[in-house]
Amino acid sequence: MCLLLKKYREEKIMTARKPVETSEKVEEFIERARSRFAKETPEKKKRFPRFLIVVNTLVVLLVLYLYLTGDPTKTYFKSRMNMGGVQYNVSLTRESGSGTFLFTVKLVSMRDAAVAVPFDGNGVGCLKLYYGENEITGRCAGKELREVVLQKNGTKTFAVFMRRNDITAMLKKREGERLFREHRRFFNPGKTLIPLRAVVTINTGGGVSSEYTIKYEVE
Repeated sequence: MCLLLKKYREEKIMTARKPVETSEKVEEFIERARSRFAKETPEKKKRFPRFLIVVNTLVVLLVLYLYLTGDPTKTYFKSRMNMGGVQYNVSLTRESGSGTFLFTVKLVSMRDAAVAVPFDGNGVGCLKLYYGENEITGRCAGKELREVVLQKNGTKTFAVFMRRNDITAMLKKREGERLFREHRRFFNPGKTLIPLRAVVTINTGGGVSSEYTIKYEVE
């Protein structure tokens, strides 16, 4: 009986020790894990330097200022069209540093022989400027011509001048001063850009028209 009781006590003690051993291993694992994670420093968030933000903002404002205050493109439009073996090159330009506009119509023969191109007598090509649907002014190049003869691969150019003062005067007469206040530049109040429609008509074959949008500068 004593031997059985002793054996029972030993088994009980061994059984009681097992959880203790298991608990110690778990605690050891937890300690190692804590120690490892404690050594790892959290990654700092990357911040964009403030001075770079300021520099980028200044660059954008400078580009915007130069775009709005710079002199507009000297060539307002340039295009070409082909009809009856003849190429028509039309353009509107402004002489640098002046208020004179030049509207040109250049005929280029694409044929291997001479050709006579008929016109209706109202001009080889006409330019009309509109604000919205209202006609402001217009001029024709090669006025009163009824025929233009082009030799093989030959060219002929017709041109007419338009003065900025005349265009501005017609805009004020037809649209009033309100138009100029509405389109005055924010960064440069001394200049005003007014959007105009430019309609070009080649007066042959019943008339063929093309349309362009330009920014007319008033000083």
